[in-house]
Amino acid sequence: MKKYTIPVEWVMVTDVIVEANSLKEAIERVENMPGLPSDGEYLGDSFKVNKSMIGEINEEDLIVK
Repeated sequence: MKKYTIPVEWVMVTDVIVEANSLKEAIERVENMPGLPSDGEYLGDSFKVNKSMIGEINEEDLIVK
């Protein structure tokens, strides 16, 4: 049986507490954080197959018509 690589994605959500002089600065600090927060939770029903990437990953199995 052949093996295939299927790209999947899902969404994680959390709140980030950040000190800043303004809301704009707080948003910029969060957008430029190194790494990801480690306390996120899965957003229900967000898991899906990334169908637009399947062809790139499994190129040799595409059928051209």
